[in-house]
Amino acid sequence: MKRAFAAAFAACMMAGVSMAQADDPITLKISYQFPEHHFVTVGCINPFIEGVEERLPGRVVFERYPSEQLAKGASQLDSVRNRIADIGIHNLAYTPQVTPLSTFLEMPGIFSFADTMAAQKAWDRLAKNELFKVELEKLNVVPAWVFVTSPYQFQMASAEPVTSIEQLKGKKLRVPGAGAEMALGLIGAVGVRVPASDLYLAIQRGTVDGSIISTSALPAYKLDEVVNAISTNASWGASPFLAAMHKDRWEGLPEDVRTAIGEAGVAAGEACANTYIDLENKEVERLRGMGKTIFEMPQETVDALTVALKPVQEAWLEQMTQRGLDGQAIIDKYDEYLQEEKAKM
Repeated sequence: MKRAFAAAFAACMMAGVSMAQADDPITLKISYQFPEHHFVTVGCINPFIEGVEERLPGRVVFERYPSEQLAKGASQLDSVRNRIADIGIHNLAYTPQVTPLSTFLEMPGIFSFADTMAAQKAWDRLAKNELFKVELEKLNVVPAWVFVTSPYQFQMASAEPVTSIEQLKGKKLRVPGAGAEMALGLIGAVGVRVPASDLYLAIQRGTVDGSIISTSALPAYKLDEVVNAISTNASWGASPFLAAMHKDRWEGLPEDVRTAIGEAGVAAGEACANTYIDLENKEVERLRGMGKTIFEMPQETVDALTVALKPVQEAWLEQMTQRGLDGQAIIDKYDEYLQEEKAKM
């Protein structure tokens, strides 16, 4: 009788432990390269974390690792694949050898600033469907959520607006990546790889004549002190970001948690797009108030650039073909999604 009671008591204790464990909050380590005050943290990452917490109060707890505390910017994807972080906010432009198809968004002319929100929605659809199947799933990662920057603009040291391709010939401009570097070469300009943190001195000393970077990033690096003419309608590519989770970690989460992450991710992606739009518009007005030249390139110049830069896309497609990848299918599907999202707005 005592043995039966002891067994029953032990069973109840074990059940209690299991129930307590089931009720314990799920802790997710989220890693990113940005400091806590950076606009991407405030406008893109915080809305995601808050969105999950609002949907499941007390159910999920996030451990934050900003400013590359857990992994360097270029290693965020590896931190997830190696199970160091549960969620890593990764710029796919950093890993073209591992995520080649994702780099199409870096090419000039994919979308305009006016279409930033539609571009975000199209990127969300593509990343979670076609791109997941052909690229991300092979890496054992799941796109918990994604976002894309607004397209990069010209920022010139000279106050003269860019109204023709001829003006750019011989100019040395800081570029964010290989796509922009190749593009500048096609029009007779020179792309120079300069880290954003070193760009102020590079412009000040005349090492470069200007830059291709997000206008919203100018205050962070005090570039508004050294640039004097800024474009508003250039389309020099963008950076695609992936909030990656290891497939096993994702599939091991309860269904309600996966649902909350998915819903919060979509909302956070759109909040991020609005952050880029609002910041850029405010920055343009601030720069105009400082007496800077804010210019919109003539449509004929935009069209001429599109024609001149077509070889960039052709080269990218050739690279994908050489790797046995269907880059054209990805671009076509993205453009289909983009046109559908634009039609809804």
